[in-house]
Amino acid sequence: MFKRPGMQDWAEIPLLFGYKENSRGIGVSDMAQSLIDGRTHRAHGDMALHVLDIMESIHTSNDTEKIITLSTTCTRPAPFPMGLTDGYID
Repeated sequence: MFKRPGMQDWAEIPLLFGYKENSRGIGVSDMAQSLIDGRTHRAHGDMALHVLDIMESIHTSNDTEKIITLSTTCTRPAPFPMGLTDGYID
């Protein structure tokens, strides 16, 4: 659900891809498979740092009422392939 400025009501965002249910453990599964495949896993350390930077910057921006320029960036990970069978990540 989301609500943009000026909207009266919340709007629903359709889920267009797989893994719509609670998929706890998918990150660990992806990490294990990435070790086998010799690739970087999707939730890599640079992304974790960037997400933390975003969260901290939101709080700092709110507290100081100033625009915060992020000090980090990361490469967007590849999405999971379309049409996967439930329980598979590649």
